[in-house]
Amino acid sequence: SDLETREQVLENERDRLLNILNSIHHSVCIIEEDRSISYYNSNFKSEFGDPKGAKCYNVFYGRKSPCENCDLESILSGSTRQFKFEHIKKGELNKIFEVINTPFVNLEGDIKKLKILRDVSELEYIQKMFQDTQLKYQNIVEHMPLGLHMYELREDGKLYFTGANPAADKLLSIDNSQIIDKSITQAFPALAKTRIPENLKELAREGGFNYNEEIHFSNGKNKERIFENFNFQTLPGQVVSIFNDITDQKQIEKEIENYRTRLEELVVERTQKLLETKTKLQEAQKIAHLGNWERFMKTNQLIWSEEVYQIFGLESNKIDYGAYLKSIHPNDKKFVVRAVEDALYNSKAYEIEYRIILNNGTIKFLHEIAKVEHDEEGEPVKMFGTVQDITELKEAENRFIKFKEAAPDAFYIYDHDLKLVETNNEGLKLFSKNTTMADLKGKHITELVPDLKETGRYDQYKRVLETGESLTLHNVESTSQFGRKNFYIKAFRLGNYLGLIISDITEHIKIQEELKRHKKHLEELVELRNQEIYDLAKFPTENPLPVIRIENNKIIFVNDAAKEQMNLRENEEVPKYLKEPIQKALEREIVVKTQASLDQRTFLLTVVNILGSKYVNVYATDITPVIDSQRKMRSFVSNISHEIRTPLTVLNQVIYNLENFETNMNYDQRQEFLKIVSRNIHIMNNLIEDLITVSIMDERELELDLESFPISRAVAKSIESIKPKILIKEIKLELDIEEELEIEGDKRRITQVLRIFLDNAAKYSPAESTIQLKVKDYNSGKFNPKNKEGILMEIIDEGRGIKEDDLSRLFERFYRGENVRDISGTGLGLPIAKEIIELHGGKIYVESTVNEGTQFRIFIPKSNQKS
Repeated sequence: SDLETREQVLENERDRLLNILNSIHHSVCIIEEDRSISYYNSNFKSEFGDPKGAKCYNVFYGRKSPCENCDLESILSGSTRQFKFEHIKKGELNKIFEVINTPFVNLEGDIKKLKILRDVSELEYIQKMFQDTQLKYQNIVEHMPLGLHMYELREDGKLYFTGANPAADKLLSIDNSQIIDKSITQAFPALAKTRIPENLKELAREGGFNYNEEIHFSNGKNKERIFENFNFQTLPGQVVSIFNDITDQKQIEKEIENYRTRLEELVVERTQKLLETKTKLQEAQKIAHLGNWERFMKTNQLIWSEEVYQIFGLESNKIDYGAYLKSIHPNDKKFVVRAVEDALYNSKAYEIEYRIILNNGTIKFLHEIAKVEHDEEGEPVKMFGTVQDITELKEAENRFIKFKEAAPDAFYIYDHDLKLVETNNEGLKLFSKNTTMADLKGKHITELVPDLKETGRYDQYKRVLETGESLTLHNVESTSQFGRKNFYIKAFRLGNYLGLIISDITEHIKIQEELKRHKKHLEELVELRNQEIYDLAKFPTENPLPVIRIENNKIIFVNDAAKEQMNLRENEEVPKYLKEPIQKALEREIVVKTQASLDQRTFLLTVVNILGSKYVNVYATDITPVIDSQRKMRSFVSNISHEIRTPLTVLNQVIYNLENFETNMNYDQRQEFLKIVSRNIHIMNNLIEDLITVSIMDERELELDLESFPISRAVAKSIESIKPKILIKEIKLELDIEEELEIEGDKRRITQVLRIFLDNAAKYSPAESTIQLKVKDYNSGKFNPKNKEGILMEIIDEGRGIKEDDLSRLFERFYRGENVRDISGTGLGLPIAKEIIELHGGKIYVESTVNEGTQFRIFIPKSNQKS
């Protein structure tokens, strides 16, 4: 009876022991003195199978005899041992366990070995991934050309310098290792008198980022340098400062500003000289309009710039090739068509002049230059060129011909070799009554004027041709075929030609000899008059920048550039943005500079008080591209810091929770935290991979590691990287992948491209929408015009879509469309994808409808060959 009772107690104790073992989330077993496994829980059975009394060395190591370093005896003697064990299973990933071997005493007092195995595989993997990410991040910091400083806000309220990259040492000419753990003002005394230390402290406490356009700094030994600087918080109490030396850039800007100031001073000087005379010459002719165009041969589509529409007097986007031909003057149409056909079929560029008739009946003269672009088979695919309105030039030519014939002075034009090309009737008269143009044309200037070299004028004329500087000879005596006469000669360059105006001033000289006291005054007037004519030829209507003249609060003159760019007209009131700078210029007799924003453009305005007059001149420069460039750089740095800081913040919080609260977590909670860590490490890895790719692209062409591989592998890996994103948004991913498709290419880069497009599709698609990924054999078709053996990958989403205006700039680095700027992004993905695909000899096609979705199609040849 006692024996039965004892056996029942033991049976109950065994059941209780098994229940305890099964309640433990780790794998647990009990090993007997003969090394057989007697008890084990369900987790142990799931991981190692049912041992059924098998020996421990066989279950764990597949051995037939005990291990050489078996710890059973030491455990049974009361010792405890802890170590890591790698479990190898065929066909599956290896697992790593943290093992604790400890003594276990049963009710009968027998000592056995209790083995507890904790699965730490994912934690080991995450630690390795985190270390790899840290190494990559450190590699970027070590090799980036920008300087990087790190600071830490400590308990004493001071900000301490904690480290720098090599570029920082080089840029500042400082050995930063000598100043680590010093306060910022001790490390960099030059910053003590600035707001920078306080601003960095505020960032360390509050977070965020700031940008300093211009910081002047010297280490006390070298000359002061100028830096731009971007600062942001990485972790609470820690700040990173990135800076770049822009001294040379600022010097160039200063030189440009000095040059512009000098030009403005020259304008003022010339204007003052003009005011000394009582007469005013008419303003120079308006600059001819110039536009560009493209014509696509397959579709016959014609694309014009806005200037071309203005030349033809048409509204924007209302033109095709047929309508263009109708506008050509009937007498010129055959000539134009013949020139175009000759260019298309004989691979020639052309340069022609022709007339058009506007809808209101106005006739214009145009000058057109065009080239043809061919494909590899020699077929024309596109024409492109420029067209210029030369109506005013033609009218000027006609006026010149009339002037030449009616001019009272002799007029000569010589080519670059100084052979006569043209003269007028007065020029012929200087030789003899019966001399004709045929007698003189083509003759060298020394044949026509034998004493030219002896007098030195030959070298002077050649210098005019070479330098473009005009020459005035006020009194040239000649005793050759002209007889004894005195001439006034003006020599100037006309393009590649030499122009001479020769006036017979013999009678004038006689008068001057009689009136010697007026001679000097008259010569000065003549010289001044001619100089004024020359100067006015370029001022101010031909200035390509906007020029406005204002008197008594009224606009009295605007050039074409001001009309077009600033929408100003003569006789209008002065706009508000000009009133204050004009008042300052008039009161202080100085040059005033300011900025103004008009219709999404930014202008630098220079107001010049023309001394001795009642008016001022305003010179405007469109600096919108400079402003846009600065905005893009600030946006890029802000986006990059956001993209890096977000996963870092998540990782920091999760690791903190695991370190401090793991014992209070159940198995499922720990696994969820580990998944969050893994997901954010993948996000950082992808971002770092894109940044490294762009860095390589800036230095050289990407090198491809070519191999043949199934495209399905790249597809699977890219899908794995975006799974968390599509699961969170409940996006449905539809796959249509043809089996056994192989391609020769760089597997890592192709995977990177697919990841970029799938990530974008998920990012810009609404929740519960559908993304389609199709991959198929594609040896001919719309997206394979050269009929190469290849594959076509299609990524189709139901997202926001892309505006038509953004499509042409879609693959520009840092560019992001207006309708997606509320979603974070770097603007690097698509440019990287385009570079990789083109290196594989492929091409990317895009079609999109706003609010309906986007279709990207990527064609890649199976055998790598650049197109």
